[in-house]
Amino acid sequence: MDSASFLYSGAQSNTQPSWHVMSLNFFFKEVECFKSLTRLVFLDIENSIDRAKRLLKLQPMQPPSFGIMTLAFGHEHYMRQAEALAFSVKLHMPGIRVALISDSAQHHCIFDDHGRIDPTHGLGAIQKLWIDQYSPYDHTLFIDSDSLVTRPFHQELLEMNAFEFSPCGALFYGLEDSDNFYFENLGQTLRMIGVTEIPRFNGGVYFFKKGDMVKRIFEEARNVAKDAKRLGLKDFDKGGVGDEPALSLALAKLGVRSFCHNYGRLMQAPLDITGPVQIDVLKGFSYMADGVLRTPAICHFAAPYSRYWPYYYNCFLARHPRCPAFLKELIKLYFRVARSHRLRRLASLRSPVPLSP
Repeated sequence: MDSASFLYSGAQSNTQPSWHVMSLNFFFKEVECFKSLTRLVFLDIENSIDRAKRLLKLQPMQPPSFGIMTLAFGHEHYMRQAEALAFSVKLHMPGIRVALISDSAQHHCIFDDHGRIDPTHGLGAIQKLWIDQYSPYDHTLFIDSDSLVTRPFHQELLEMNAFEFSPCGALFYGLEDSDNFYFENLGQTLRMIGVTEIPRFNGGVYFFKKGDMVKRIFEEARNVAKDAKRLGLKDFDKGGVGDEPALSLALAKLGVRSFCHNYGRLMQAPLDITGPVQIDVLKGFSYMADGVLRTPAICHFAAPYSRYWPYYYNCFLARHPRCPAFLKELIKLYFRVARSHRLRRLASLRSPVPLSP
């Protein structure tokens, strides 16, 4: 019998297969088992690597989000102000997101993000004590809606980024100083909260980063606002106390004394200027102070300046930067006449500080 007949003789008869055939069958089964086991091992390794990546978060970290935010609620006029601010931001700082927090579900497409205020907090400047909760960004530059950006301010933002919370600089008022605009008796208020001085600043701009420190600052400011009557804080508007004194007292109580002093390069209000002001949202904002030319990036048209014609003219320019020169002169003439007519009921038709576009 040849070898082939010998090997297959068991398959050709009813007898049990020979040990040779059994050995081959066992070998082939072992090979299949080994291949299956190998596939399972490699699959388990891949799954382990995926799990390790998820657990260790090996994916690239996303940088903190940054954006500019403003508030607008109540009269439609404030919504138009916020839109003009957003147009001026996009004109000089393209690529930066702008968020509007308002009491309306409708908003202009110039805004990248939108949120709603909580009206139960009061309809006034006191709403600014909740901007830390309203902001959709990790790092936020809050700007009052009655402001306009007149030039890029990347360098000033880098300086602000060194702080968890900061207005645009601050002066310190002590026990012997007075602030009759916000306080009944500043010295008495300071003694009540156990401090000897507080920072005073313009609340047109705030920079803050979401975190424990900023949360404590705004929570303390809201507590101050609740206790405003006992502390001798005056009402700022129909909504109650203003954001500036509440935040000033909160910062003093928490011992926060370090702020970004950019010497008026980021924001300035004409209210604090004693000389002529040149303002053009396309060309810049400038004034002289102590013999030095100042060129802030943001002009805060705090009352009464948002009621004068240069503000309305610059809002128009922000919306229509490519307007022909001859049409700009006609629009300027229109605002001069129209706003002067509306302001005849005021004691003066001219700004306390001459504003020239």
